[in-house]
Amino acid sequence: MSAPTAEVQPLADARTDIALLQALREELTRQGRPAHLVRCWLHDEFDVRLLAGGSTDGAPDVELLGPYEAAKPTSRWCAVQVRAEERLVWAGPPRLCAAVDLLRFIDDLQDAEAAELTRGYQRLG
Repeated sequence: MSAPTAEVQPLADARTDIALLQALREELTRQGRPAHLVRCWLHDEFDVRLLAGGSTDGAPDVELLGPYEAAKPTSRWCAVQVRAEERLVWAGPPRLCAAVDLLRFIDDLQDAEAAELTRGYQRLG
């Protein structure tokens, strides 16, 4: 099935989240850390995520998940921790948090093991 060609018009909250993801990308880049904001169609839904870090094969260490058109609002930011062949999904800080809290979430997911992360975040899968 081909991806729809219409331009996605995110809701106001989604636009705010995307702007925050862009600001985080700029801050990580300013710090000399690899980061990319990716917007694409995934399974007929618009997907936005911040890819932060990167291993030697180019895979991101953390994918901070942004809003997409069909998503129901969630109360927490979610991210995927990527380690070798393993992908773990974590619920992090509240949606209405400061950018520094999201940077800390990214740092924690890049540096900590799953057992350590359960003290501050909820593992979703």
